[in-house]
Amino acid sequence: MTTTNTPIVTIKNNAVVANSRDVAAYFGKEHFNVLQDIDALIKAAPEAELNFQVCSYKSVEGGRSYRAFDMTRDGFTLLAMGFTGKKALQFKLRYIAQFNAMEAEQRARELEGPASVDNLVSKRPGVATPVWSDKLRSIINLLNYHSLKERPRRGEDQIKGRRGGT
Repeated sequence: MTTTNTPIVTIKNNAVVANSRDVAAYFGKEHFNVLQDIDALIKAAPEAELNFQVCSYKSVEGGRSYRAFDMTRDGFTLLAMGFTGKKALQFKLRYIAQFNAMEAEQRARELEGPASVDNLVSKRPGVATPVWSDKLRSIINLLNYHSLKERPRRGEDQIKGRRGGT
């Protein structure tokens, strides 16, 4: 049994999947045991079956067909979260760290508000020099001007054909 550095994912029928044989190799498990774990998941939660597609492969010796599963990301995650051992723990820690990083990035995007030189400079220390700050300010002002200019007129301003309403 060979071990890989990262879980292998492939695209089959326009879907990203991980195969049970590759998962077994990555986590250093026997494929038979991974199949048992998948069967147990499906038995415990029949709705999980949507994340596991039965497929087959032929052995090199003898050409006999054997059962395997292609699984969605959710199926792979559900399966891997039940594994134990050093590699499984490392996977879980990386998964959690990535999840936290993506949540933090989303929160930062929600808090940013409109683009301003101060936002750009304060979030990227050492990048904006006075000359670059002036250039950034010019670009942002130009973008903000064009976005204001393209806004549709409202109510009375449209009827009078004026902006500003007086």
